[in-house]
Amino acid sequence: MVSLLGAISSFREKHPTIKTTLLGVDPVASIALHHPAVDNVITSPRLLDLDSKIFDLSNPGPCAAIENYFRCPEPGNRSLLFAAAIGLKTTNRPQVMVTPAERLWAKDWFATRGLSNPVGVVYQSASTTKNFSATPELFQRVQWDFDAYLIEHDKPFLSAEPTTTGLTIRQQAALIAESKAVITPDTGWLHVAGALQVPLVGLFGSYPAQQTMSIYQVPTMPVTGYCPLGQQPCRAKIYCQHEPGYEHPPCLSQSVNEVYPQIEAFLKRYAG
Repeated sequence: MVSLLGAISSFREKHPTIKTTLLGVDPVASIALHHPAVDNVITSPRLLDLDSKIFDLSNPGPCAAIENYFRCPEPGNRSLLFAAAIGLKTTNRPQVMVTPAERLWAKDWFATRGLSNPVGVVYQSASTTKNFSATPELFQRVQWDFDAYLIEHDKPFLSAEPTTTGLTIRQQAALIAESKAVITPDTGWLHVAGALQVPLVGLFGSYPAQQTMSIYQVPTMPVTGYCPLGQQPCRAKIYCQHEPGYEHPPCLSQSVNEVYPQIEAFLKRYAG
């Protein structure tokens, strides 16, 4: 959804008089609210104007088809693939819009928890092949030195406070917008943070980090583990985590002691 917003913005520039309605799944579609290139956000197909031109960009769609075909290198980032699917050769940088009222709420949320320079840590993605194995320990280590909070997880680990569990997507986006940096695996919150121009530490393994993060044009630091098979990035096509001794992908199994020094240096610069 976030990647699509860059293509929609580029489409609006080329066709400034065309009104745009975005149909998406609730609650994910809410991330497109208040975007200047989106005139209406709906979550039911019954609300579509069937006399209008309709672009189907859902999964499986043009991006998924191309990403599954190419392993590396790929022909372009996902926002560019969305743009190509609607007849454009270029894309704008994706943006997520947070209102002043939402930012004020976020500042109050942090203030009541004593976080003056907040750093968000995303616990995990929806895919086990993208999860950093030592996130609980990493979060606690970051928390020793910085004002860390945990971003969204239904069942956070013991002592994972403060967390955004139970907040809406819009509320969590507002918190990210007011953060100094975000540490995250390759998941939706990475794209939200990038689209909000927040410095990013990306925890990557089998997916191409620079290609994923470069579209947002923010300070980034990819943390990518070693592939013992020499097949990185394999886009999780090689299931080494199912082999004995590789219950978790080795490219995402670094110890906190291995990755924290470079993360600490990045955070001192942007959240010190």
